[in-house]
Amino acid sequence: TVAMSMHLAVEVMGSHVPDSPFEVSVLPGAYDKQKTAVEGEGVRHGFPTMETTFKIQARDKYGNKLTSGGESFSVTLGKPGQPNSHRPVRVDD
Repeated sequence: TVAMSMHLAVEVMGSHVPDSPFEVSVLPGAYDKQKTAVEGEGVRHGFPTMETTFKIQARDKYGNKLTSGGESFSVTLGKPGQPNSHRPVRVDD
């Protein structure tokens, strides 16, 4: 489901228990690589002597943005169709 604040109502015989409804934070779920997005100038073009950037936005299976992580992304740059030409690039988190 979508991450958001929701109200949780608890009733007994039609009456709310004390402090009901409760405010509940529904947090993003686990990382889903199918929903993760990469965007920015660095994924479109670059120059050999210039630094460029792009953003990796990790998401859960519902598309919610993950705001804290633990996921470790490996990023390389190389020639298409030539896996041996790929070299790691610096990742700033």
